[in-house]
Amino acid sequence: MSVVFQVSALSACLDPEGQRLFMAIARVIDDVSWAGQNIRVYNEVIITPPYKVDNVIGEKDSKPYNYIKKFVERHWRDHRDNIGANTSQHQ
Repeated sequence: MSVVFQVSALSACLDPEGQRLFMAIARVIDDVSWAGQNIRVYNEVIITPPYKVDNVIGEKDSKPYNYIKKFVERHWRDHRDNIGANTSQHQ
């Protein structure tokens, strides 16, 4: 991932969850950008704060929409699992 993407993620969004999601998407998809506080993917799909699965907006029957929705779902599941693993390691 380029430094430009990292700087873009950090400067556009003050929400660390939004930054993490943006950088995760940018690792696998080149066509990702910020539109204010929203993440825009493929110029077809928008993810609005708080960047959860329910915040994915796009043409519901399109492949990009379904792919990004699954990506966001997986991102949050992995994030939740990592938090749980870290919590159990520190106990």
